[in-house]
Amino acid sequence: MTAFKVVVLWTDALVWLLIAAVAGLALIARRSETWRQSWRSVMRNPIGTASALVLCAFLSIGLLDSMHFRQALPKPAADGSTAWAVEVLSVLDLALTSLRERRERTYSAPLAAVAFQKETVERTDGSQAREFPRLKFGGAHLKDPDREWAGDVGARALRGLAAGAV
Repeated sequence: MTAFKVVVLWTDALVWLLIAAVAGLALIARRSETWRQSWRSVMRNPIGTASALVLCAFLSIGLLDSMHFRQALPKPAADGSTAWAVEVLSVLDLALTSLRERRERTYSAPLAAVAFQKETVERTDGSQAREFPRLKFGGAHLKDPDREWAGDVGARALRGLAAGAV
């Protein structure tokens, strides 16, 4: 029994067709001395090399995001066959599972510690109130976001600037 079922989206097929065309062009260019000389001059240039490195990074991410599949569900279907999840995931989704699963119920303001919309929440004394609930992940390390938020954002900004200056 396989744990996944490959799903080919038309956009994925186009991306892989483009990769095949570029690979074919590379084979043709490899046989031509003029093309080889042009590519050598590009790769000797530091800007050309850096650009190729950045393009390869983006290409790798794009290719990981263009391989889609459905996962097998833990329980088989009624007839005993493998049941597949409805959600189609990519290999990039799988690699970034922790980011994909850490979602808040609603969107919030940037760098917020509380939700954007008021909700009915139950307080510690058992009463209910309409308020902006704390986010599950954003600002989770703050005990009192009203007092600690500005200092936390300032400290993180300074750490980011210091790391970028190094």
